[in-house]
Amino acid sequence: MSEDIRKMINKVKNFKQFVNENIDNFEYLYHGTSLKNTKNIIQYGFSDDTYWGDKNTAEQYANSYSDPILIRLPKNEIFDQLEPNTTLINFYEDNAEYDEDYKDVIDNWENSNKTIVDSLDIFGSAILPPSNIQIDKSNLIEI
Repeated sequence: MSEDIRKMINKVKNFKQFVNENIDNFEYLYHGTSLKNTKNIIQYGFSDDTYWGDKNTAEQYANSYSDPILIRLPKNEIFDQLEPNTTLINFYEDNAEYDEDYKDVIDNWENSNKTIVDSLDIFGSAILPPSNIQIDKSNLIEI
């Protein structure tokens, strides 16, 4: 395994420890996207599953677009609608036999209560299914 990948894994492990200690203190959850997608979300709502987590992770994802935007919502407004991040669960399960670190992540998930908090802790995100949650410019953060 390359040194860069090892560093990334260590960052995730350190972040997981931070999340374990601070998950209840998060006031907001973030979704990283593009300006174009944001305009559609404002007009039509969330028509697809969206991924929500900490600001850092959302920012990294948003930066994959040429016009990155973060959508920020109070955690208490969406928490009851969130689901575990099955996309990442499936990815780690599919690759666990090839990488010991992926296997460790899946073991952590299998040994958890498999709650939203566990999804945020272990995978750094959770899924918000399609919804009509209203957002406006006050929810947007340009990066």
